[in-house]
Amino acid sequence: MTTANQMNAIPVAEFTLSQILYSLKNGWTSHRYYESHHDFADIHQKTNGAYKEKVGIVSFSQIGRLVCRHLQHFDMDIMVYDPTISQADLTDYDAQLASLEDIFAQCQVVSLHAPLLPATEHMVTGQLLASMRDHATFINTSRGKVVDEAALIQVMTDRPDLTSILDVTVEEPLPESSPLYEMQNVVLTPHIAGSLGNELARMGQAMADEAKNYLDQGKLTYEITEESYSTMA
Repeated sequence: MTTANQMNAIPVAEFTLSQILYSLKNGWTSHRYYESHHDFADIHQKTNGAYKEKVGIVSFSQIGRLVCRHLQHFDMDIMVYDPTISQADLTDYDAQLASLEDIFAQCQVVSLHAPLLPATEHMVTGQLLASMRDHATFINTSRGKVVDEAALIQVMTDRPDLTSILDVTVEEPLPESSPLYEMQNVVLTPHIAGSLGNELARMGQAMADEAKNYLDQGKLTYEITEESYSTMA
């Protein structure tokens, strides 16, 4: 068995990078503030920018690994949570292994890339979200159920300084009654981070190449094993 999920990881990582950089400029908060106040002097004082800022990556998955690789091009501190790896696994990524609690408490942007497994359901709790720094941003491009959505709604209500960028939710699309639609500090995107349009051709080409490689050499580049399947999204 084989998969094109490595190809699908590419646009997700690109989407995530765009949102991390925008969030480090306090982009979504600045947008809201400028529209409502017609001024921006105050918001400039609350924006740190990317230089030497801390970014947290939750799960060193295929996507999380790609995001870390992208972030190496910028002068910032990368913190990674993943209980299945050691600091040695991060040597080539200029990243520091950290606890989930430290990542949420210390990072200006936290990006979630964990697979949905019994052990990860509701892994992101309200307590973690409430511990985030002033004007911090939480990004979820993984799966909605990895986050306690009810707790997220409560924290985002209590902490209007925070921003959540949600490309995935528990129900997709969200029911009409969901308060997330009305929350000014929640950015909803309709599951667009993964491959769409021209990006689908990359996945098809990868599988065509995989078939040819198997027929020619009897080998698979993107083989799924029983071990790898147990931790995949």
